[in-house]
Amino acid sequence: MIGDGYKLYYNRIVSNRNGLGIILSQDLTSSVTKVNRISDRLMKIKFGIGQSILDIFSVYTPQTCCKEEEKDDFRAILDESVMEILKDDLVIIGGDLNAHVGKARDSYKRHHGGFGYGERNDEGEHVLKFTKAFDLALTNTYDKKKDSHLITYESGTRKTQIDYMLISRRRLKDVIDCKVIPGEDIASQHKLLVMDLHLTNSTRN
Repeated sequence: MIGDGYKLYYNRIVSNRNGLGIILSQDLTSSVTKVNRISDRLMKIKFGIGQSILDIFSVYTPQTCCKEEEKDDFRAILDESVMEILKDDLVIIGGDLNAHVGKARDSYKRHHGGFGYGERNDEGEHVLKFTKAFDLALTNTYDKKKDSHLITYESGTRKTQIDYMLISRRRLKDVIDCKVIPGEDIASQHKLLVMDLHLTNSTRN
């Protein structure tokens, strides 16, 4: 418990490298059915809200400077973890994907909203292929916003969008908004990205 009615689920294997976590309000902790600490770059929590079963992933993708073998290993583990989820569960993936998906949608119109920031790179292409393979939507690309609500990472003059919130595409209609909160930092360079989601007690779809 970290105070104010919140509980932190955390994972770090090596004390000076990587690490990630998921914070839930205390009233949701009794609904948690599984905590899967997959690696120091990937973890998942499963819990229920009303009639919805949520599988929430916290992700920290290897940086562009990492070896291709490390990137490929991470992608394989993430793919395997998502493939294990029941088809009716609601998948939410949030974190630092170290990728630029850019503004262009081209062949990813179902999964990219057309309002990303900057230009796509190779890592961004991998992310888009991943969203297409598992029918996920990049929620912080779906509404036209000021750059300050899109840029998730800022260091000196460098401004980029590398943090994302992904959701099962069939539940995109439940997303009220997803944007950066300007001025709120979650680290020295990363900005706070918030997704508002409306869930009801109706039958799962």
